[in-house]
Amino acid sequence: KWQTSIKLTQELLKISNQFFLVCGHHSASEDLRQLPLENMPPRIWGSGIQPCLDLLRGHLPASRDHVQSIFSYAYAMVALWYEAGHPFEGTWIKYLGKLAEYR
Repeated sequence: KWQTSIKLTQELLKISNQFFLVCGHHSASEDLRQLPLENMPPRIWGSGIQPCLDLLRGHLPASRDHVQSIFSYAYAMVALWYEAGHPFEGTWIKYLGKLAEYR
C-alpha cells in the first residue's frame, strides 16, 4: 500500500514538473503560456504530497524510510519549482515550510 502511494505521488510530481516546463517554454503557444495555473500548487500538495506523507506518518516507525524517501523527493521538486522562478514563489515557500514539518 505504501509503495503504491509513493509511486503515485512521485508520478504526480514528475508530470507536474513536465507540465510546468511545457507551459513556461519559450516555444509554447500563447494560449498554453496563459493557462491559469494558480490552482496547481494547492492540488499538488493536497492531492499528492500531503496525503502520502500523512499515510506514511501514521505508520511510524515502520514507515520511517518511506517517509524520508518521499520527503526528499517532494522537497527537491518543490525547491526546484521555487528556484526556477515560477510565479508562485510565495506558495512554494509555504509548501517547503509544510514539508519541513514532516522531517
